[in-house]
Amino acid sequence: MDDYVNAWTGPGSQITDRVTVSAWARNVGAPSAFNTIIANYASNAGWAIRTAESGISYLHFLGRSGAGEVRVIIASEAETFNGAWHHVAFTVSGGVARTYLDGGFVASASGVVNLQPATTTLIGKGHIGGLGFWNGLIDEVRIYNRALSDQEIKVLYEATK
Repeated sequence: MDDYVNAWTGPGSQITDRVTVSAWARNVGAPSAFNTIIANYASNAGWAIRTAESGISYLHFLGRSGAGEVRVIIASEAETFNGAWHHVAFTVSGGVARTYLDGGFVASASGVVNLQPATTTLIGKGHIGGLGFWNGLIDEVRIYNRALSDQEIKVLYEATK
């Protein structure tokens, strides 16, 4: 499937210090490099929920700024690419990124100072040339201009499952 949505473009898409992004996703095939659920990402700035490069099959949050890159795992290939619907989310606040799968906290990493976002947010496709289409379905995408708490992520998961 090579369909995607350009969710929005311009200054309003530039959330830099606090954000929550969540979505429901279901795959319909094996993962490949850079399969992207949602991205506000360019070559040197932004964020994404996507698979890693070829041969590294896991779903992760990627945050990139001029200062470097932070990756935080969301789920392994076995957990994510099993044909079932999964709720995936990440938050960033105070320089810390936190990831969630099916309403539960997974992992965190510090060092996300500013996300320096790109100006375009895509759902179902990454920003890397023709790479990055999500091979499956995506639903209930939400972007907040604040970091939801662990409890709020759990409530969101329960309310939308």
